Amino acid sequence: TSNAGWITVTAGATGTGSGTVSLSVAANAIDAVRIGTVTIGGQTFTVTQAAAAQASTACGAFSLSPAYQSVGAAGGPVSVTMTGTTGCARTATSNASWITVTSGATGTGSGIVSLDVAAYTATAARFGTVTVGGLTFILNQAGAVLDSRP
Repeated sequence: TSNAGWITVTAGATGTGSGTVSLSVAANAIDAVRIGTVTIGGQTFTVTQAAAAQASTACGAFSLSPAYQSVGAAGGPVSVTMTGTTGCARTATSNASWITVTSGATGTGSGIVSLDVAAYTATAARFGTVTVGGLTFILNQAGAVLDSRP
């Protein structure tokens, strides 16, 4: 007899003498170990089932370094280090037309995302973002300095 709803006796529930009892154990969908028992011939047998793998919990610990950076009007290369759990997928997507992801757009675990920032000729500063592994990297680009000589 099963004493847990997730353990089912599939064969050998009745009989005399020696025999085989077959059990079916349902998949564990919770993030906790569960323990159930089965009574066979007056003896109690314990079934311990591992917790379900929770990828979203395990992969939710990404971080960026730096999370914010300033560049001059000339633009150029910028690198962002993504730290995360080994085996967890990450992507990097630019949200500004003037910022291009040149390497590290996809990968797993920790890695470096390389960006190229286009030159800028306007005088007002501009801000753009890159989404890396669900986090936002902010880039501030300075405006061009105008020559005020006569």
